[in-house]
Amino acid sequence: MNRNFENPEESFSQVSADLFARIMGRVSDIAMVLGSEDGVIRDVSYGTSNLINAGLGPLIGKSLIDLVTTESRGKIEELLANGSQDGRWRHLNFPVQGGSDVPISMQTFGLGRGRMLAVGRDERQGAVMQRRFIEAQRELEQNHARLRQADLRFQTMLALSDLAVLTVDGDDLRVLDLNHVAAERLASASRNANGQPFLSLIDREDVDTVRKALDLAMATGRIGSFSARLRGGGEQVFQVALFRYEHASRLLVRLMDDAERREAFDATCSTHALFAHLPHAMVVTNAQLRILHVNRAFIDLAQLSVEENALSQPLERFIGRNGVDTDILVGALRDQNAVRNFATVLTGAFGAATEIDIDAVRLNGRDQECFGFFVRVADRSGRAATIGAQEGAGFAERVTEVVGRVSLKEIVRDTTDVIERLCIETALGMTENNRAAASEMLGISRQSLYAKLARYGIGGDDDENGSA
Repeated sequence: MNRNFENPEESFSQVSADLFARIMGRVSDIAMVLGSEDGVIRDVSYGTSNLINAGLGPLIGKSLIDLVTTESRGKIEELLANGSQDGRWRHLNFPVQGGSDVPISMQTFGLGRGRMLAVGRDERQGAVMQRRFIEAQRELEQNHARLRQADLRFQTMLALSDLAVLTVDGDDLRVLDLNHVAAERLASASRNANGQPFLSLIDREDVDTVRKALDLAMATGRIGSFSARLRGGGEQVFQVALFRYEHASRLLVRLMDDAERREAFDATCSTHALFAHLPHAMVVTNAQLRILHVNRAFIDLAQLSVEENALSQPLERFIGRNGVDTDILVGALRDQNAVRNFATVLTGAFGAATEIDIDAVRLNGRDQECFGFFVRVADRSGRAATIGAQEGAGFAERVTEVVGRVSLKEIVRDTTDVIERLCIETALGMTENNRAAASEMLGISRQSLYAKLARYGIGGDDDENGSA
């Protein structure tokens, strides 16, 4: 409720016009003296420089009603006709050329002798805050709608699943949701397991074991599996996985009886055993070449103690020369989906380098792209012997024909040139004419490679430009 001065005549009778004008300039963002009949601006005062620089332009001599947008003109007519007798501020929009409208709230007061005082407040900051609030509110509503849809999909999947599944709060370990299969399985422990402490459903002798297994799953984030007896029921196998929901930790728990456990074992045991005990080293990576799985043979070859030392590591940490080989290998995989007998090196945890051959395959699953690598220790001497048997006889025969006619120094120089050219052509072929990668593979500088290419006449100007 507003309260006016009790004796304004006595309080303000001695106030000068100059002081009154200065007060109006201080307490309002803009003040105008208008003609009460025509609404033409006779004088104007700005309380801050913000509105001076807002682009309103010169105001004196212009009609206030011509300065506002169409929807604000009715408010101007009301202000000129009746003033602000009700004390309400009228929201007006002033258009600015090349910019957004300037919102100003105004009140008018009669001064007598055909004049009115209009005082205004700059509402731009409030308009900005209002827009931000509306945008934030819309974003919250969209996020809430997405969460509702996700929750609905989860509840639907939970209800339709024929597996015994429940979710547990990660903080207090209370059961949050369970499907009808899990409810039937837990009926011996509780008539209504929803909302109950999960550990209260477990036989007392197994509570400590289950608590430790849940703590481990929470700490590592990895899927855990353990056996325990239900209170008043039989033994179950529990599989536990950690997930996040609305910034909170949740545990997804699956219960399996003996029949379900045997079925799951039959489906997975042979595959896991094959992968684990294959004599050749095997590695599976994601699309970013981060290691997802390795088998025992790779752990031994890479001089590691346990599988965890390799998981999440980049593949080039163990395989390839300075990252060049892995780039070439993955490029070929993405083009051809499979690569055979790719020669490179494997560097163990203690720095030992082993010559290896790799067969690799690219897989496109529903969730992500991944790569599988089959690693074999290479027999370079055997390969060299095979090449010598197939191609070396003719070469050796040509060399022996010039003995006695050409000095040994010249023979060695010429044969070295042949071998050097062959190595360069092979490296260029393996790298698809990528000369930077070929120089890395050969262990020479790029400038040295260019010099040798020019010397042997390998490639042309166009190739060089395209490869640089």
